[in-house]
Amino acid sequence: MATNGSQNIVTAATGKILQGAGVGTAPSYSTATYPTTASSAGKILRADGTNWAATTATYPDTAGTSGNVLTSDGTNWVSSAPAAGTNLFSSIGTFTGNPFDGLTYYFVQNSAFTVNTAFTIQGIYLIPYACTITKAYGQFTIAGTLGSSENCTLFLRVNNTTNTNISTTIQLTSATVSVNNTGLSISLSAGDTLVWGFTGPTWATNPTTVNFYGTFST
Repeated sequence: MATNGSQNIVTAATGKILQGAGVGTAPSYSTATYPTTASSAGKILRADGTNWAATTATYPDTAGTSGNVLTSDGTNWVSSAPAAGTNLFSSIGTFTGNPFDGLTYYFVQNSAFTVNTAFTIQGIYLIPYACTITKAYGQFTIAGTLGSSENCTLFLRVNNTTNTNISTTIQLTSATVSVNNTGLSISLSAGDTLVWGFTGPTWATNPTTVNFYGTFST
């Protein structure tokens, strides 16, 4: 059997590999270079824009439990269960009502702003898993008389025991009044309940035909 001597093999820069160029065409070397040895376990080849090099991070050899996702542990990629509670989002919208002085109202979806002056199960959100509420946004619209400039309070109530204020300085003096709080830290467990609440002041002029739309999220 005839063999070619090393002198017949065209040389190339370190790391380039010999590739077929098609039947009947002499092979040629790659433009990109490749590592000459395998790196530590778990690394993959990744283009750096010029050549192929082993990644710094490692990747798992097995997929792990069904439903797992690739998650960074700060150094490498690992197969992990998806984090729970990262995307809880709920909203509510009321019909209009005419709030009286000094009363607290608990909101119920598609019910009048002023229908409940006591906690009611119809207005609760039942929390499905442990999470932390970090943001809440609300908007009041007033289609009737604008209120005077006394402050109102909007809050979220957990398990009918603990209130966290979204704002204590709401003034219903415009046709649209927006409020938000992106610095919340309401820790909840699976099965906890959450309800929106509002406490009005003693107004010099009471607002009329008021409704509310609100959202909260983790």
